[in-house]
Amino acid sequence: MTPDYSQELNFVRELCDEIDQYTLSSFEKREFNVMTKADLTPVTEIDQETERRIRAAIHDRFPGDSIEGEEYGIETHSASRNWVIDPIDGTKNYLRGVPVWGTLIALCVDDQPVMGVTSAPSLYRRWWASKGAGAYLNGKQIHVSKIDELTQAEASIGNMTYFESEGYRGSLDRLTDTIARVRGVGDFWSHMLVAEGALECGLDAAAEPYDVAPLKIIVEEAGGTFTSFGGEDSIRGGSGISTNGILHEKLRQILVTE
Repeated sequence: MTPDYSQELNFVRELCDEIDQYTLSSFEKREFNVMTKADLTPVTEIDQETERRIRAAIHDRFPGDSIEGEEYGIETHSASRNWVIDPIDGTKNYLRGVPVWGTLIALCVDDQPVMGVTSAPSLYRRWWASKGAGAYLNGKQIHVSKIDELTQAEASIGNMTYFESEGYRGSLDRLTDTIARVRGVGDFWSHMLVAEGALECGLDAAAEPYDVAPLKIIVEEAGGTFTSFGGEDSIRGGSGISTNGILHEKLRQILVTE
């Protein structure tokens, strides 16, 4: 019998109601300072405060669980239960006023996501899923598409720079030549559109665990498949490809075949 994660899911959905008010208010007012992290990527005090609030809420509700976040690293307590947080996925969009950003929270058991929420208040969308209970967008169950021909498939990619730096530039050329359309929606939205059945493939050539943990369970519960480009069934494969499942191996092979 599949364990029930409804308690954790309800907790995160309620938490996101509060978090969304905070992040959206700052986004609309354009009130934040921009700093540069050691890896030369931007961060704001909104990213940092959002993660602090999420961590505090998890500590209060599930004090024995471990936590892993983009801004404050790994805090280990439990060997099996680990919360994975990206306080604002799409920080560069957030800075520029582009509404494609959101808060990503997942619970992993033995390093596999079993519950995840992606909340994008500026898009008026929230996706969620838990193991064995299906995937939802704003309360309506969602499913991947049934398209089974590459020539009819559509895909969305993340930052093209990473395709170059990670050695996948030729892959994009092959993909564009093979499927119906490739566009750059980017970040979490690429994969959520796969879960909704609006696209057949979402691609990120470089990805950290906090970038993909909730996306993986949402896509899978919608009937799709999410792996690394190399095919690893893991949030730690360094890249991410989500598909409707039917076309997964064909699309993945386009990426890795030179």
